[in-house]
Amino acid sequence: MDRRRGSQVPCRSKRQSQVVAVEPERMETTATSDKSIGLSVLFGALGLAGALGMFLTAISHDQLGSGIAFAGAMIAGAMAIGAVHAYG
Repeated sequence: MDRRRGSQVPCRSKRQSQVVAVEPERMETTATSDKSIGLSVLFGALGLAGALGMFLTAISHDQLGSGIAFAGAMIAGAMAIGAVHAYG
């Protein structure tokens, strides 16, 4: 099948003969929004704060606080990746 821009291609089937119009190919563009960058930086900073909190509570031998800080860091990291995928 011929895929030239704006061309008409004859369709040869056993039942009928007709001309089928081929639409020109369209280029897709993508753009990164400022919201993607801002949210990924925000959640990245929250992830670093959670990692720092995990370190500080691990030094003081507080396992519950360290676990909560780890969970916060993982949630913030996942949300940073989600923001890039949703708005990027």
